[in-house]
Amino acid sequence: MGSMTQARRLRNSLALMLLSAVAGCSTAGGGDRHPSSQLRLVKLAPAASSILLTAAATGTIAPRGKCVYFVGARDHRPLALWPAYFELDTLRGAPVGVRNTLTGTRVAFGEPHTFGGGNMEALPGIVLEPVPAGCSGPAMMLYFD
Repeated sequence: MGSMTQARRLRNSLALMLLSAVAGCSTAGGGDRHPSSQLRLVKLAPAASSILLTAAATGTIAPRGKCVYFVGARDHRPLALWPAYFELDTLRGAPVGVRNTLTGTRVAFGEPHTFGGGNMEALPGIVLEPVPAGCSGPAMMLYFD
């Protein structure tokens, strides 16, 4: 009976360690735990913002390095390109999500949401400013009302 008790204790200890490890991982969407103070949105030029792509994409947004990425199904992570009227949403000076300045609506990092948008390239003339160094990969327009 003593070895059965030891086996149960070991199993319970391992289960607690696993739960602790999982709890320590970043949540839904997995971005940086402490977004960079240099984090910014890659914004579309006004002409590119005037025609919104209409595909629906469900997922989360997450900071990674200096940019915000969309985190979708199968952990697909394109760089998010925002219409010019979006901005970082902050709490006590720290970025916590994205805000639509026309409607005041906010979406927090890691919060599941259905966005409008579609795939596009972050080409000069399409984006307001050059994409920050380290922000790369496929890109997509994202927006919400």
